[in-house]
Amino acid sequence: MKRLILVDFMKGLFVLFLIVFHALSFNIITDVDSTLSSVDPIVLIISYPIGIIGTWAGFFFLVSGLINAYIIFHQLKSGKNPKQVFWSSIITNLFILMFHYVFVIFFIHSPKGYPDYYSLITGALQNMSPTPFSFGLLYFNSALLIVSLGGILVDSIIISFWNMRVKKGNRDIYYILAFLSAIIMFSSPMLQRVLTPLIDSNISSGKYLSATVISWLVAPRFCMIPFVSFSLCGAMFGLALAREEKWHFIKNMGFWLGSFYLISSIISIFYLGLPEYDAVLYGLNLNLLDLGLMIFVLIWWIKIFEFRQYERRKKLAEKTTTIRRFGMMTLSIYIIDPAIGVLIAQLFNIWFPGMLQNMAFGFLVFIPVLMLFWFIFIRMWENKDFKFSFEWIFASLKTKVRGYSSDKLNWKKNIYSPLTEEPKEPDTKDNK
Repeated sequence: MKRLILVDFMKGLFVLFLIVFHALSFNIITDVDSTLSSVDPIVLIISYPIGIIGTWAGFFFLVSGLINAYIIFHQLKSGKNPKQVFWSSIITNLFILMFHYVFVIFFIHSPKGYPDYYSLITGALQNMSPTPFSFGLLYFNSALLIVSLGGILVDSIIISFWNMRVKKGNRDIYYILAFLSAIIMFSSPMLQRVLTPLIDSNISSGKYLSATVISWLVAPRFCMIPFVSFSLCGAMFGLALAREEKWHFIKNMGFWLGSFYLISSIISIFYLGLPEYDAVLYGLNLNLLDLGLMIFVLIWWIKIFEFRQYERRKKLAEKTTTIRRFGMMTLSIYIIDPAIGVLIAQLFNIWFPGMLQNMAFGFLVFIPVLMLFWFIFIRMWENKDFKFSFEWIFASLKTKVRGYSSDKLNWKKNIYSPLTEEPKEPDTKDNK
């Protein structure tokens, strides 16, 4: 199974953007909508697309769906027992769910609309004093929850349809994934209205497990309904790459799927109005717009990274080493970034009192300093083989459970020599 340099590049690029966006939304701009409404119209026109990209956490779900489908396909194709593959998937994704709760308990920012909810480490840094944990945070969702539960769903579907649809090369599986994605997406507003009140009622009744499960489905900010739709769409492309489908097929699938969601978003915006960036839960109009745009970006990058001659792909890997290094450490950066951002912001508040509220200062001084810290920190961590990172812990746990070493621990190879397959001319033409 060849390593997809596309995946590390996409994760690296978007985790870098996540660092910047978190710095803006939590340390510089505390109210996105009111800020946008008060600025000059020209600035608004320029910043509105940036605001849309700022809501693209769903890209991580799209990528996780892609890589889950890609890996599961190759595991099943190699002859592994489907039951063994299924339980391995469950254990792997439960580890990620565990990291979700580590993130929520220790590192998450105070959620939008809930300024008095604090995690242990980031909350203490926000208040500059020890702060008790807000147990209400246990019913808030992070991107890690969707990566975990979405991974279980995607893997379960592929394993269930392996003998009937996937193994034989039947393309019906793409329609099944697309149909499920659309059903979940378009039913999300109704399901959120019905299920959301049940969280508080179950908590009041002492039914904490029921409240937790329902919160996984509909609680802010990243819940299964509708964000697992992104994972299912990503799985379509992961399967296509694993099956070595022709570029023509992948391009057409992406065009029609992306167009469907973009056209749907235009219709929804006509009825619901422009998307609200700062909503506790993103609306259907924004989710449709995001997914449609992401699909077009994804197929563009698939073309660039996976349908090039071997030597050109090798040069791309060399040119994107820095970004892919961040991609290798996405989990750790995502988890500890809130605490790092708040710590550096508090130092700035001591050194430059009141200046963080100045957007020009934030853009030109604070964000460059924050990014410089991350570039130096990740480079130094690499020299220590990323020991004690969450990726290192994750790979070590998987090694103990499975009984054999994970390739993820081979950091140097994955960063500097990811293309180990024999040179092969990919299909770069629009032929079937």
